[in-house]
Amino acid sequence: MGDQVVRTCDKCHEPKFVIRGERQVQLRCHCDWERGFHYRVQKTIHPTFWKDRVRTIGDWSPPLFRADRAGLFRDLIRAQKVLAMSVLHEFCFKELKAEDDGRKVYALDRSIATGRNLFIRGPQGSGRGLLAASIKMHSAARDISTTPLPAEFSALRGMLHEYESYGAERDMTRSIVHDSYVGVSLMVLEDIHCETKTLGRQNVVIKSRYANTFDSLIAKRAQQEGSMVFTSSEFAGEIGDSLGDKLREVLESDSTYEIVMVSPVEADALLKSLRARKGMFATQLAKFDKEKTKKGPVPKGNKAMGEAIEEGFGIESVTEGLYFEEAFPSIPGETDRLSTMLALSPDRFPEIQGKYEEFLAEKNQSPRGLAYYNGINTAIVNAVRACKELSEKMTHREMRLVGQMMSAATQADGSLNERVAYARKLRDWMAGTGEKP
Repeated sequence: MGDQVVRTCDKCHEPKFVIRGERQVQLRCHCDWERGFHYRVQKTIHPTFWKDRVRTIGDWSPPLFRADRAGLFRDLIRAQKVLAMSVLHEFCFKELKAEDDGRKVYALDRSIATGRNLFIRGPQGSGRGLLAASIKMHSAARDISTTPLPAEFSALRGMLHEYESYGAERDMTRSIVHDSYVGVSLMVLEDIHCETKTLGRQNVVIKSRYANTFDSLIAKRAQQEGSMVFTSSEFAGEIGDSLGDKLREVLESDSTYEIVMVSPVEADALLKSLRARKGMFATQLAKFDKEKTKKGPVPKGNKAMGEAIEEGFGIESVTEGLYFEEAFPSIPGETDRLSTMLALSPDRFPEIQGKYEEFLAEKNQSPRGLAYYNGINTAIVNAVRACKELSEKMTHREMRLVGQMMSAATQADGSLNERVAYARKLRDWMAGTGEKP
């Protein structure tokens, strides 16, 4: 025997009270849900993103990344937009299935159930706030409890100061911190950053005086069901353990998705380093060019130990150069290729030919083996590591991620254009203005 409707809503006409068996049950009609949704939006999302009109992920188009401001390495800017959309989809918006009652299960439901987190790194003006607001808007629609306003790290830091102080308000502050950050299903903390101290002319990262309390908060979060979202203008490597060991552990964990965005100035620094590294590999190869040196092979027995070590380093460097060209085949402003020179003039580089043939065998193997992909991954990470001004701020994971975006940005087969087109469709669908791609 089904439910017996006792009363319906005067406005939406959906059931408000029904009789189930011997009990009268109150239900939430659409009007109740709408009131709750608006309350959750006002409580968790800054008015900037909904006051005049609701801003969705479809509005994400940061002026910082416009074509006329994108600098020399424009395709890297495009590649990082693709990464942002794909990660947001995988962490939050992806439709996984529909329940028997028609309720859809999204990626955010899975992320919360499995303890997956998200870290968004982007410079000022990169639209980090809108990305976070889009997740919180989705949470409000899903009736998922989220950190209320203000969600900025500076607000939490002020509460942590009260948390650690003695006084009558300490217990109240402790309760607020727990309810806002530990007790919610989705903890959102925006603009986290390390603490620094000026020593001489340098700013040195130091351990925050709130690190132990913050560390305890993150540890409690990690022990319960739920997800955490962090945004920052700093790389995870910059933050390090300044805010405690647990945050660093979370940010470097495989269970944390990461969106990394660099500014046009940072992108150009990476391009400059990429060009310099390609030139370094060419210089190493030139040392083995018999037409230039006019010297025949030197018997190993007559070679000094230092020269032998240097030659061994040179051969390994040229080998990495071959994988470097595989990873970054079309660097803006660069045309020469080591592999072309070795293929067309094998007699000029007899000491390199053995390694070149090994490389070709690994490349042409079907399916390609572990050695080939290890060579590519090493070349990708080392290419980012060579840009000291940025790599010293990054974790190894961030270097790999940025290197992968640089690789995608230097493909000559048009694959980046296809990815960009797909990411646009994905963005429109997540914003509710397009069809599912």
